[in-house]
Amino acid sequence: MNKRIMVCFWFVFLPLTTHSQSLMRGDEIIRVPDPDMVQIITTTDGADYIGRVSEIKGGDVTFELVEPDADTVLALEEIEAIREVSAADIRNGKYWFPNPNASRIVIAQTGRTIPARHGYIADFEILLPLAAYGITNNLSIAAGGTIINRLTSYTSFAAFWILPKVGFDIGNKMAIAGGGGWIHALGVEEDFQDVGFLYGALTLGEPDACLTFGTGYGFSRSRHFQAGQGYRHDIELPDVPGLLLGGEYRLSRQFSILSENYLIHDGEEFQPIMGYGVRAFGEKYSADIILYNVFGYSGLPAFPGIPFIGIVWNF
Repeated sequence: MNKRIMVCFWFVFLPLTTHSQSLMRGDEIIRVPDPDMVQIITTTDGADYIGRVSEIKGGDVTFELVEPDADTVLALEEIEAIREVSAADIRNGKYWFPNPNASRIVIAQTGRTIPARHGYIADFEILLPLAAYGITNNLSIAAGGTIINRLTSYTSFAAFWILPKVGFDIGNKMAIAGGGGWIHALGVEEDFQDVGFLYGALTLGEPDACLTFGTGYGFSRSRHFQAGQGYRHDIELPDVPGLLLGGEYRLSRQFSILSENYLIHDGEEFQPIMGYGVRAFGEKYSADIILYNVFGYSGLPAFPGIPFIGIVWNF
């Protein structure tokens, strides 16, 4: 039995659609795509082909390659997977996958949300893990926790946090979101116990080139021991909200630059914090490093900046 006969024998068990230009294979559709779509075929040997199915005949699929401009014929049994993407995402013969971390700059949130039933696991500065999940396209929840050892006193304290977010897309180049956060510390004696905040964010532009404007208002609750009175709880509220201006610009398929800047009121005046950095990413992950310069404190910024590192894995 030659290869063509084997392919056709396997093919007869596939449920066919109405014509020979598309077929179902399990939950997967192999078809001639719409004009504004292209396809990525992964073969059983791990190779990827970018182009368009032009014909399905017998046990073979004719595939027009985007680059070089040629055709290739693949037997159905050679196709491991096929997916369709927008033709606008193909640049110079390469697939520019969507920004895998569009819902946040580094620390700050953007106006975009996590898609429903998707999420990510992140870690910042090694000690600050976080997991987030999109409950719907407009609602997500994130949570995390940590244990930090105090080297000076050989003791440790733990903290956990929860961060809900609600957001909406307004057209293709605008998104707005609001959310909050609550951080609670355990094992502290005379220190803060709780930090909470509310924020709003407006993002303008596409995920690969956008600006985010934000504002936030927070509080902290600390406790102090007083002889004869026990612990006293103090709540501190800022006089005015903080401000955010940040953005991201994608330079290449797997690299973008970031900026995240704040104006925080210290009770007397606004103090700027300026951050600049880079992001490297793939389809499922991103790795950020940003340098923050703190102005107004001790009179000088910490140039080139205090490094902050974040790693995100999407699922």
